[in-house]
Amino acid sequence: PDFASSVYPRGFGYTEEAKSGTEDAGSSREREDRGQVKREAESESAALANMTRSKNTGNHKSDKKKNISKQWKTKRRVKDLDQIHQDMKPENAQKLLHQEVDYDVIGNAQHYCLHCARYFVDLRSLKEHFKTKVHKRRLKQLREEPYTQEEAERAAGMGSYVPPRKVEVTTQIIESEEMS
Repeated sequence: PDFASSVYPRGFGYTEEAKSGTEDAGSSREREDRGQVKREAESESAALANMTRSKNTGNHKSDKKKNISKQWKTKRRVKDLDQIHQDMKPENAQKLLHQEVDYDVIGNAQHYCLHCARYFVDLRSLKEHFKTKVHKRRLKQLREEPYTQEEAERAAGMGSYVPPRKVEVTTQIIESEEMS
């Protein structure tokens, strides 16, 4: 068996005349049909290969794409900075820090970090959280005044630019430290 017989199974118009190079007007048409059949077969095999191949194959420059897919996921969605600034107001902060016991929330909703908007299992883990980089970074982010509609209008040319003010943010005081 030669290469041509393995590529073209019976009934696809491969003949000895085409192999020898002698052809007539009809055989050129047959050759075009064979080329189309071959292209269709290649596209089917490529489709089968794509179904089994991993998504990340061949994407050596897709570092930016990987982060985009994680940004839009909402599984671990946390509050935005402007929402946390609303929570830091005294009336809202008292409600969040002194919540009723809720058995569906971690730590029964008794140990809450106001700045990170996270619940903790016990007081010890909350105190340890205050020492972490994550909490300190969040405090640093919260030092800047939240973005407002007025600032957006000034940036669009409807007024003169005023740089955002700095807000004093300190770690919340824990009740057990107040009493001792």
